[in-house]
Amino acid sequence: WGVIVRPLLELADPAPAVSTADWLYASGNYDAALDLYANITLAYSGTSAEKPAFEMMGEILTEFKDFDNAFESYKNAFLLSRNSGKYAIADGLKNLCIAGDDLGEDMHEYYERIARLSAELPADECCAIRFSFATAARRRRNYADEYRWLEEIAAAEDCPEALFSAAFSRLSDMNLHMDAFGNPDSAALAAADSAVEVALAVEQGDFAYFGF
Repeated sequence: WGVIVRPLLELADPAPAVSTADWLYASGNYDAALDLYANITLAYSGTSAEKPAFEMMGEILTEFKDFDNAFESYKNAFLLSRNSGKYAIADGLKNLCIAGDDLGEDMHEYYERIARLSAELPADECCAIRFSFATAARRRRNYADEYRWLEEIAAAEDCPEALFSAAFSRLSDMNLHMDAFGNPDSAALAAADSAVEVALAVEQGDFAYFGF
């Protein structure tokens, strides 16, 4: 595999290496994807490919429950985003908050900074940040927080149609799995999400069978 990938890292354009890493990640080959993203940060340091590669490293390391290194990856991505505008800063802080929560750190001040930044963002960017939090909460099976973030998106003024539809659709699904107190039924929702993940893993197994 290294023989195939190495020439990609020697190209002036990072796009072939990035698309290959993205494909590896999408097909469930996390180890190979992590290695390639790490090499992208070295081969294309200072380019537009560096920050998203660090972010994907953080995501994969979180999947591996290597929370310390995930936090470091997200921190590197955040440092690269500081001159890219308020949305990039808020998004970087969001990743740090999620990684910090996984480590059991108190991220209260970070959340407050995100709230202040979000208040200054256009509606589409503010809703995108909220949707990212909702997605992360679902991945961690924290359905109460997911529901809260989705409600904020659905209630937001001038929310983009695509984000509103996605949030409303997910809320409708969650409303089918509520407990006796009107809260999301975590056990039922986790079972439904696990079934989806199993189906995806079976699909990804075809890629693994062929050695990719």
